[in-house]
Amino acid sequence: MDLIAIWQSCDSTIKASIIGAGATCAAAFFGFSAVVFQIGAQGRQSRRSIIENERRKLKASMYEDAVAVTRVMADAAIELANEIRGLDMQLAVASLAAGVGMSFDVPTARFPEILAAYGRFSDSTIKLIFLVENRRVIDPRLLIFRAALNSVLHNTNALMFSEFMMHVMPIVPVENPNGGTFPYEPPKKEDLPKIKEIFSAFIDNVEDSIAYTDDFLVDLQNLLLSDLFDNKVEHRVPLDPAKRTITIENFKEIESWLNSNTAFGKTTADIDSNVAAKYR
Repeated sequence: MDLIAIWQSCDSTIKASIIGAGATCAAAFFGFSAVVFQIGAQGRQSRRSIIENERRKLKASMYEDAVAVTRVMADAAIELANEIRGLDMQLAVASLAAGVGMSFDVPTARFPEILAAYGRFSDSTIKLIFLVENRRVIDPRLLIFRAALNSVLHNTNALMFSEFMMHVMPIVPVENPNGGTFPYEPPKKEDLPKIKEIFSAFIDNVEDSIAYTDDFLVDLQNLLLSDLFDNKVEHRVPLDPAKRTITIENFKEIESWLNSNTAFGKTTADIDSNVAAKYR
């Protein structure tokens, strides 16, 4: 006897019971499936939420680390620039007073202290360069800041260990181990323009480094945090047309400018050219 015949032979009450039981089973199956699907969807959504929260924590942590490093470098740069400005003013006053036969205060700056301040600036700048290299995973174009900061170090090193040694160190008072200073004679009036030129070039490079740290933080904010606040930070616009704002958007232009207009860029280009020629 086939199923159709069995079905037809059943009483209507039995048929109704079978239909009701089938409907209940079907409803239970679909309900169970819906619950399983919902649990799965909620689990996937929860995992995505956890991953996104961890990404945001990582982004915030990376930005906070950059702020800490740049703050140390900026503080060292400001300290160094103020040290040089103070020395410039003290030398000028002492020179002018001595030139007209007046008494003068011996400058308080000492060359070892200047070297120590420069060492702090140099070390903190190198640490920032290392951080830039470690953050290139965010955007490889961030390496343009490494080139800009290396240019600053190249220029300040050349000034500190050449021009400062020849023209500044001999005119800065020297401490006497027995107390006080050795007999001191201020620079002559005609020597002041050269000294001021050295100081101006040095401070100009140090201030460039501070501006570059600001550019770097602006780019990091836009890369790491702009999606949190649905906003982007505007870059600075230098008043001096000879100055450049460093951004990842104009990194090709800045790279070309550094290679063509800075001593570091020209030296690097020459080295690359010589190495390439060697292996041709």
